[in-house]
Amino acid sequence: MPNSDPEAMKGAWKSGEVGAKIGEVMRKLWDQLSSFEDAKGKYPRQLAQQLSDEYPGYNVAVFHNQYSEYYFVNGAHSHHECKGGLFGTTFGYEAWVFECGYLRRYGDAGWENWTCKGWLCSPGSEEHVLFTNGTEDPQTC
Repeated sequence: MPNSDPEAMKGAWKSGEVGAKIGEVMRKLWDQLSSFEDAKGKYPRQLAQQLSDEYPGYNVAVFHNQYSEYYFVNGAHSHHECKGGLFGTTFGYEAWVFECGYLRRYGDAGWENWTCKGWLCSPGSEEHVLFTNGTEDPQTC
């Protein structure tokens, strides 16, 4: 498999390779979880942790909602439709690994279908998350 380590690329993100690696991690993790409803609650946090471990020094955002607003700098992305719902329904997640950016989440599910890991703050409201490329210990929302 090609090297998908952004640090080894001397500053040049090969986002296609990194995005493919993110998709691989997403699919493997979903396949390890059993119950659809239980998995929806665990998947975002476990995925964010795995991606954070795979790409230290970068921010990670995992979320479900096609109406979210976001802007991520120097990011790589993958989308995965998680199968297993009633009557064959799926549940889609976006996973991003990036340097800095902004996410505005919509919906009323709280943080069940969302998680962010890295250098972040949520000024004034939990629905807005700002990510920096800071140097302090990463936080998880």
